[in-house]
Amino acid sequence: MFFAPVMEAWSKGILSYEHFGRLNTPAFEGASDNALSFEYKHDKKRSSFDSFANMHARYFPQNEGSQISLQEAYISRVRGNTSWAVGRKILDWTPHEKFWGIGELNALKGFNLMDDDQEGLMGVHFNKKWNRVDFAVLASGMHIPQINPTFTIEDGKISGANEWTNPPAKFVRFSGQNIPVYYNLDRPPISSLIFKQSLGSRLRYRWNKGFISAYGIYKPENLPRINATGFYEQSEVEQASVRAKPFINHHTMYGLNISQGFGDFTVKASWDTIDPVHGEDSSFEFEAFKIKPVYTTDSFFTTSATWDKNRYMGLSANFIELLRGDANNTNVFAKKPKWVRAVGFSTWWKATGKLSFSANYRQDLVLSDILTRFESRYKFTKHVAVGVGADFLRAPKERSYWSPYRANDTVFSSLEYIF
Repeated sequence: MFFAPVMEAWSKGILSYEHFGRLNTPAFEGASDNALSFEYKHDKKRSSFDSFANMHARYFPQNEGSQISLQEAYISRVRGNTSWAVGRKILDWTPHEKFWGIGELNALKGFNLMDDDQEGLMGVHFNKKWNRVDFAVLASGMHIPQINPTFTIEDGKISGANEWTNPPAKFVRFSGQNIPVYYNLDRPPISSLIFKQSLGSRLRYRWNKGFISAYGIYKPENLPRINATGFYEQSEVEQASVRAKPFINHHTMYGLNISQGFGDFTVKASWDTIDPVHGEDSSFEFEAFKIKPVYTTDSFFTTSATWDKNRYMGLSANFIELLRGDANNTNVFAKKPKWVRAVGFSTWWKATGKLSFSANYRQDLVLSDILTRFESRYKFTKHVAVGVGADFLRAPKERSYWSPYRANDTVFSSLEYIF
């Protein structure tokens, strides 16, 4: 039996205790102040193939909630100018999706919506290079939906893991009174959620310190859509009974990107469009009251200027403009754009081999939303580290995507064991 020699390999696990100091009372009841977390990263290079994995799980003892994310997991092979990978891998086809947390091409990890961590796409990833031209293809028959942040429905009650859950209304207004809503969830077969097709490609032309690229992809949306129906009943308890069922819809996404480097500076600009298919779930039976998904096409223009000093220190300035889309939609089952016209700045500094800092600021100039995050981490020994940080969120207008989370200001800390 032949075993391919390991050329290079490393694995790292982090067990941590996390504490969240709430500066306000979150809108979502039952948010836990403490969590136990496990992170694992693996990267192994062999002469025959490489493997990579990155996952994160979190457990909240107070409300027994949990979150899990498999950000990437794939095997790959590089031979000359040809490479391929099989598994879940993050696509780098649009450069600004990560900073603005768009979450349409790659999914969001979603533990905290102010994070920029992403989850990749499942499938076969192929890339070929010819001199200055790169051609990439993704093909897949399987889809892993984004599951964070989310909520569950049991016995008519809605529960979630943390304060970034945004569940539907608990009450409806009827005849001048607040009537409680009792939810029932129709659980679709798992196969109907994951066996979905994706097909896309990206063509890129490179020159000295720059490139221009175009991409297009047909894929499942990362978050499920929901159909709902219901009626008002006064039999035993006065309530509105609502039955809901999730389903996976497809969308087409395409765009253009250009990038140019100038020494330690890089300037990028991109245009992206997300065009959903107006999908229907024919298996769902509606009653008198009907709630269907609302579909809108969104287009964004984004640009950035980044100064990166050998990856130990950096600054970036960013801009995003919603060219097409409905930022005023108040339908609970519609997808609302996160930004209308916004500027953003970020900085990072690895002060020493043990100490690092980062900060992120984003402001919507139309809606007056302001999102600010600070983080620092100090590594005492090879196995012990601590982290502290803070999230501050301002969302004064009800029509803002961020308004349900306006009370989520938090100071957080962590104690880590690294192995």
